[in-house]
Amino acid sequence: MTRLPGGLEIRPVTDADLTAVAELLHQRFNRSIAPRDWSTLFRGHWDPTPPHHGMMLVRERRILGVIGTLHSHREIDGHPWRQCNLHSWFVEDDHRNGSLPLLMAATADPQVLHFVLTPNDASFKAFRFLKFQPLETRLLVWPNLPWPGGSRARGVSDPGADGLPPAAARIIRDHARAPGLHHVLWQADGTTIHAAWRRTTWRGWSCAQLLHLEPAPLPPRFLCPLLRRLLGARVAFTLTDGRFLQGFPFATRVVERALPTLFRLPRGGPDLPRARIGNLYSELALLHR
Repeated sequence: MTRLPGGLEIRPVTDADLTAVAELLHQRFNRSIAPRDWSTLFRGHWDPTPPHHGMMLVRERRILGVIGTLHSHREIDGHPWRQCNLHSWFVEDDHRNGSLPLLMAATADPQVLHFVLTPNDASFKAFRFLKFQPLETRLLVWPNLPWPGGSRARGVSDPGADGLPPAAARIIRDHARAPGLHHVLWQADGTTIHAAWRRTTWRGWSCAQLLHLEPAPLPPRFLCPLLRRLLGARVAFTLTDGRFLQGFPFATRVVERALPTLFRLPRGGPDLPRARIGNLYSELALLHR
């Protein structure tokens, strides 16, 4: 616990706090998300013993602000990583002086890879002040066309299915409760490719949002089996982050993000290419708006 002037305190969010935190965020931050869904998001499930579910700004028993933390353990390119997705940062207007200390408490562990996928104007400046770096600046959108060639892509929901690479099996198992998330695998040049996508819309068109692509970055020509499968599912376009690909599929439109997503590597740890930092194990996987 951290004490601030004016009787304010910063405390970890525990299981006992989730109902109150969820109600606060529903009433004051985003009413389109039900309290039950807020609670599910904060609880997460990728780390069975997380250090906390976030940090909250409190005076006496009243919660005045909160930031969520989704913790997970991953192995990327043979190296173990502890990572944390920061989400849902809200502080009441009259207590904005506690915003930065709240964020600093949530990011205090220097041995964790922290990343942010939904920054806003105010939070972006604060994260940059804490040495977060741009993760993604572009979105790519392209039409799903019936390209010939390549193998057939198959949908997979069982992590015990035959022929799954261990990394894909773990991701599928870990995201079994992610609403509306689809996993597709196919072969290209002797390599098994794994994509995770969900339906969304882009300018009124049905669109597949790619949250994960492995290996990455991937040559666009390897996407043909996936695009045929998406077209067969009546999905007109695909939308994904630019770092996942080595180039642009045919007829790609490049959309510059108003604000980049952000990340900060562990202090003294190895480097990690941006393409290897995915969008799973995050709020994007658990909240399907």
